Amino acid sequence: MRKSLLSLFSLLAVGCATSYTAKGMNTGYSSLQLNESSFRVNFDGDGQTSEERARDFALLRSAELASKGNFRYFTILRDESHLEKRTRAEPSTITTKTTSVTKDSVAGSKNEGSQSTTTVTPGNTISYDVPMISYTITCTNEKPAQFYYDAAIVSAEVRKKYKIAPPTDAK
Repeated sequence: MRKSLLSLFSLLAVGCATSYTAKGMNTGYSSLQLNESSFRVNFDGDGQTSEERARDFALLRSAELASKGNFRYFTILRDESHLEKRTRAEPSTITTKTTSVTKDSVAGSKNEGSQSTTTVTPGNTISYDVPMISYTITCTNEKPAQFYYDAAIVSAEVRKKYKIAPPTDAK
């Protein structure tokens, strides 16, 4: 029971899987335009984000950038993604329960007092992986000879897979 509660607490404390949004405090996508047709695209997940989900979201951001630049295709030139190991410490807890005690004495008087029970629960260290996805992409309207992505197809498929609405500025 205690381990189940600790597991549940750990999941709640780490958070829910990252949604597809611009980078906030620690999670989400970001991008940097390198030239007229190349970008660095990053997506940082959290402890509940699978590597697959983070990679899909980086691909979606890449497709959006290609489309916004009026490009049909994009290619990943460099993949510098990794899983970052993180730990979080759960604090120790001390719980004291005090109850009043009344006892009758032999002489007929009542003795009153209290009884305390203290429980110490040791802390715990939780380790988890955080996907940090980083792609350098180039965009083009000519179908590349090497492996490439079609921006419209990637966008449609990733949005369908994760039930993400199209952007309000969609063309």
